[in-house]
Amino acid sequence: MKNNNRRIIRRIALGMAIVITLLGSGCLSVFQEISAKAGGKIETQVRFSISKTMITSLGEMTGDQEDTDEMFDPENGPINPDSIPGLENVVVDKLDNGVDVGIHFSGTLGKIPAGINPAEAPFVPFEEGNTITIGLPPLDEAGEMSSGSDSDEMAALFFASTRYQLLMDKNLYPAISSAKVMAGSDEYPASVTEVEHGWLVEFPISYWMQSVKGCLLVIER
Repeated sequence: MKNNNRRIIRRIALGMAIVITLLGSGCLSVFQEISAKAGGKIETQVRFSISKTMITSLGEMTGDQEDTDEMFDPENGPINPDSIPGLENVVVDKLDNGVDVGIHFSGTLGKIPAGINPAEAPFVPFEEGNTITIGLPPLDEAGEMSSGSDSDEMAALFFASTRYQLLMDKNLYPAISSAKVMAGSDEYPASVTEVEHGWLVEFPISYWMQSVKGCLLVIER
């Protein structure tokens, strides 16, 4: 009986160690930057990346291995530059440095066409008065995770610890006072930190996953 108890304790300790390692390793990154370009243009660029080790470990724990080629397919992945009206000089790159895999896109914008809803043009800053609104698309086909399986519970725990980060150029936005996330009927605070050349806005990715239609990041100047 004592040996059985030791084995159970070891398994629990190992499972906790793996989870803590995954959650604390920065193994998922969603980073956006909005900066000023010549001629009054705005550049928006977004980088999604995820640790190969995390994907392998999570797959071994849940028995459900993700296909990273499909996950970060430039044509069918989480970023679709064709859905962003007025986007020019588009560059889409698949990332694979042996440690992380992901996708990066960038493009420049002039004047945003009238009548466009922020939710219909993801990752683009819409300015109205003192408010800047950025639409963020659903992170998967369903827009939210189903519940009940070990895989979904592990994913929910994982996403609760990862963050979306946005760096906003001070040449475009000299002052930012607050930010919030609108996910369906729910509202969550986002943190705003002043850095040397801009503003860092961030919030847990779990907020982003609360709505089947994605969410809106609303920033007050």
